[in-house]
Amino acid sequence: MTSLRQRVSNRLNALRSTGPRTASGKRQSSVNATYHGLTVPVELSPWAAHLESLAVLLLSEGLSETESRQMALSILDYERNLEHQRRLFMLHKEPGSLEIDLETLSQEQQDYPWFEQYGVMDREGHYIGFGIPMAKIIRKMQRDFVRGRIRYARQGVREARQDLHRTDRHLRRSANQLTRRCRGL
Repeated sequence: MTSLRQRVSNRLNALRSTGPRTASGKRQSSVNATYHGLTVPVELSPWAAHLESLAVLLLSEGLSETESRQMALSILDYERNLEHQRRLFMLHKEPGSLEIDLETLSQEQQDYPWFEQYGVMDREGHYIGFGIPMAKIIRKMQRDFVRGRIRYARQGVREARQDLHRTDRHLRRSANQLTRRCRGL
């Protein structure tokens, strides 16, 4: 149990908390709740199409009208959250291949001119390194390319963890609400 002193301290700290101050911070925080659409009421979501049929089914089981509607809302909210989490999991299940073959590397070499930074061309179109053997230049290009692909894959894993963490909270909340409704019957 919190003491009076802790409550006063918490209230003073809350008064000092001003939230985002910059325009970009305010803009970003204004869309926090709508990032994934899970905070939208079920009645306004695409899941609303199932609301009436589920409420009628629950009504036939002996629940009152208000109980059946509230239970149907809880069930649909839970199913919506569960489906969203399944979709995210399947989206991020395969992090992507990190296999590098020479054909892909040669295609990257043609597409991106940054490969040219490791040497210069002579008038006949032959590659001349800066005193570095060509094999060493190609190894460095391959190593940089592979490191870039690994960085990209790691970033994808981080984003997947963040997405799943965000939606997990909503799923737990809807599961708790559904459990409370069931216990109340």
